[in-house]
Amino acid sequence: MYFTPTMYASLDSIIEDYTDEASDLLENALGPLHSYAGKASAFIKWVLARGYVLSGGYYTGEIRQWAEALGVSESDIIAANVSYELAQAGQFLSTKFPSIGCTSVVLDNPSLGLVHVRNLDWDLDGMGTTTVVRLLERADGEAVAVTNPGFVGALSGMVPGDFSVSMNWVPPTSRPRFAFGPAFLLRWVLENAKDFDDAVAYLSGTPLSSSVLFTVCGTDNACVIERSCKESDIRWYDGEPLAVTNHYMSEMFEEHNSEDEFVEYSAERHAEAVRAARKFKGRKLEGLFKILSGPECLNDITVQQMVFAPAEADYSVRSYGI
Repeated sequence: MYFTPTMYASLDSIIEDYTDEASDLLENALGPLHSYAGKASAFIKWVLARGYVLSGGYYTGEIRQWAEALGVSESDIIAANVSYELAQAGQFLSTKFPSIGCTSVVLDNPSLGLVHVRNLDWDLDGMGTTTVVRLLERADGEAVAVTNPGFVGALSGMVPGDFSVSMNWVPPTSRPRFAFGPAFLLRWVLENAKDFDDAVAYLSGTPLSSSVLFTVCGTDNACVIERSCKESDIRWYDGEPLAVTNHYMSEMFEEHNSEDEFVEYSAERHAEAVRAARKFKGRKLEGLFKILSGPECLNDITVQQMVFAPAEADYSVRSYGI
């Protein structure tokens, strides 16, 4: 069963409508850290918060606003907002953070132009039911971000008429470090990148806190950017469906793919996404959900599905949860 998330034009409105849900989501997000570190978790959160500020500290006003609304410390909000990095760090620790999947594919549609279809898989209770669509201010208008209450970064979004972007988890090439977090950079790009080329330049060239895969879909071009903290390699759209799941396809990084079941399943989802995209014949935006709705790509931890059509300035979002 899926829901259509509400769109919000202001942070105040999200806080007003989702204070209780955001508290629960925060507790769920911090649970693995608390379980792993115990009493030391307070110190770890302080270190994370300190490192966040020293490495740029974007959106600290919103972080403070959420902390005040939920009656928690700013370090709690920051620690929850670096859940992606903690999941990466979990690869080097004797603990397991919530699984993060994701499947994205770009294809050319006869009616809509280049379209970006995306599933977000994240084993975090409450993430699906609290999904919201938020309008972000730009100098030339507004961007759309698919996000959650209490989450300051963005995992996916679109600048209508220009480009869409999303991020996927990938095995880390090194331990996370204090630098621009992928989710924070993605939001910054939605708010500030001038166009598709500018977005690609920032996403491929900005030093990051951890490894990640970015999908960028413009009106006449698209790419997948494979990232380590300091390096990048780009796979460009060539007319065939361009898919990305959770493993590297670049020779630069493929040695970091593990041989565990997760990466094997990632390869299966990639093949299914390409197959379904090639087979798809529909011309309507809502129909595109079918591409990533097969059993390989739509699974028990899928919390969000979305379709972006940048050239048409159109999109649709579904969220999943009990």
